Amino acid sequence: MKYPTTLVDRSYPAKKYQPLDFHDRHLDPFLTIKHVKPLGFSISEYLSEFCDNEIMEFVRNQRPLIAGRGFRPRPPVQNGLSTAYEVGRYYVQHIANFTSGFPSRLYLRPSDEDWNSFIYVSPLAMSDERERIFKRSTGLYLRSDREIRRYRPQPNDDIVAEMKRLGDKYPRLAIYEFYEFSQTARRLLDDMGRQEGFEWTTPGTEGCLMDVSPRELPPDAIAGMWSKISQSEAKLKGKQARGPTTALSKSGNRPKGRLRTVLAAVRKGTRGRPYRPAAKDFLQDAWIRAVEVDATFLVFHCGRAERIGFRHRETQTLYLSELIYPSVVEKYAKIQIGLHLAIVKDVLERDVLSTTKKRPAEPISTEKPTKRRKGTHEAEDVDSNPSAELVCVSFLLLELLCDPIHSSRIHCVLAISLSSPLIRDCIDLLFPRPFSALNQHGIRF
Repeated sequence: MKYPTTLVDRSYPAKKYQPLDFHDRHLDPFLTIKHVKPLGFSISEYLSEFCDNEIMEFVRNQRPLIAGRGFRPRPPVQNGLSTAYEVGRYYVQHIANFTSGFPSRLYLRPSDEDWNSFIYVSPLAMSDERERIFKRSTGLYLRSDREIRRYRPQPNDDIVAEMKRLGDKYPRLAIYEFYEFSQTARRLLDDMGRQEGFEWTTPGTEGCLMDVSPRELPPDAIAGMWSKISQSEAKLKGKQARGPTTALSKSGNRPKGRLRTVLAAVRKGTRGRPYRPAAKDFLQDAWIRAVEVDATFLVFHCGRAERIGFRHRETQTLYLSELIYPSVVEKYAKIQIGLHLAIVKDVLERDVLSTTKKRPAEPISTEKPTKRRKGTHEAEDVDSNPSAELVCVSFLLLELLCDPIHSSRIHCVLAISLSSPLIRDCIDLLFPRPFSALNQHGIRF
């Protein structure tokens, strides 16, 4: 099952808008993109093989799969697509509504013969906003407990409670970015694979100081696609280490003399110019949507082509697949089944890792405690009810130490007298008293 080759481009030229808003430019440095890399293997072959393996394992351990009433694909009747809304609706109606039933049957409720799906790609809502013609965002969701209880036969309370818990913890299982059915969107997806180094778009102002100390992030799944990515990266590093040495790479054959440097042209202002879609802006926008809901997979789809992204939290790296052509690849629906299986399996593994992660026990020391010498320092007794004179002296000493002017240059006399305390707690005393000062010229302020 794939897209028909007869789909006609009915998109029309429209003004493109910058996808990044104010909040998209202000993100914790430990959550931004540091690298954009290719997966290093064919995602089409991997997901197809993953789909076969998961189905065969289910058949061996559970029961044969029989197509029920909830699995009746219908042939597409549209002959043209235009806006991102139409592209997303077409994908949901003809692909996602049927491929999303496999994870529920294989992982969540194996006994359901009617293929009632607990997950779904949310259909896009119609909008008249012009900035949503080119791009629309949605995601892969878990159904609410009210929707799940409508299924017949009705799932038991344990399954409903578990699905509600997962839905509250993971608002979106994956991020979907749909683009209009045009050559502009097709070139945009093509340019996403050419991001050698990624520069995060930040606000023009310096802003406030941010805490750059390391912090604990949600865990990444160890198995699944990440194991395949780590294996391919290890092979690539091995090949680079054993790579042949060229003549220019040898220090003795390097060209002598000063190398000519290339000076970058001065950036011109873009205010007033129409926005041209840049791949890095849409990658940053999708990454932020994934960070908000802690999603691993990102899907970029324009009807003509598709890319699948994998977000690795620890290294802050976005891995992008090769371009997938829905109207060319015969097993496109099979790839989508494998994708939804991989998404749900990743969520289930990360859920286990996050719930079982505990603070490691401190090692028990077997050494005998050493004798400590008795110190001569004695604890200083602090008066819990100081007098007003003591408070005044403490206040004056503190202010003189904090004053940036040297004490020898102080020409003002400060006098404070306090009455009975107004408020008292375990830390502070509050005295109601007006403040006045007289300088050397006799001016009171």
